[in-house]
Amino acid sequence: MGIKMDLGASDNQASSVKNECQNIAEYIARVKQKVSIIDNELQNMSGQGINSVTNFIVSVIIPYLDSIVLTIQEVSDAVGKLPTEYTAQVDSRSRSEKELQEKIAKCESQIGKAENILSKNEAKFHDSDKTKAKKKQNRKRAEESILALESQAEVYQEILDKNKINLSDLPNADNYEKFYGKYGK
Repeated sequence: MGIKMDLGASDNQASSVKNECQNIAEYIARVKQKVSIIDNELQNMSGQGINSVTNFIVSVIIPYLDSIVLTIQEVSDAVGKLPTEYTAQVDSRSRSEKELQEKIAKCESQIGKAENILSKNEAKFHDSDKTKAKKKQNRKRAEESILALESQAEVYQEILDKNKINLSDLPNADNYEKFYGKYGK
């Protein structure tokens, strides 16, 4: 299996993830509201156990809920960036590695055919003035075709190279600090 980028599916996924993340954030906000109500009710009570619960809510539960909201926002942003950054850095069309390799191979095949025709053209005609002009004209057309095909093959190769993502350049559990610092982004 090669690399395949489907921009439509990626946009849909980004939209879906954003909606789900928004739903989670709204749910967390409701949970925080309920926790705040509990914390406020506990303020009217006293005792060591009550103080411990209040401290736990303030120092653990609320920061934990806030971290969940920040994390889901990061996930939503990261998934949303993929199609946008792909379009900006790689290509504005959905592409697959197989498709690009086939296009490169087709260009290379056509280059070979054009070079073969060019060499046959050189051997075909004798050197009269009329045939020299015809050879020159045919050579020019063949060379232009070859240059255009080589340029097209280079474009496809560049897109293919950009499609090949170096996974070590993406954030993951092993290099999290490299991207987000010791305590996150």
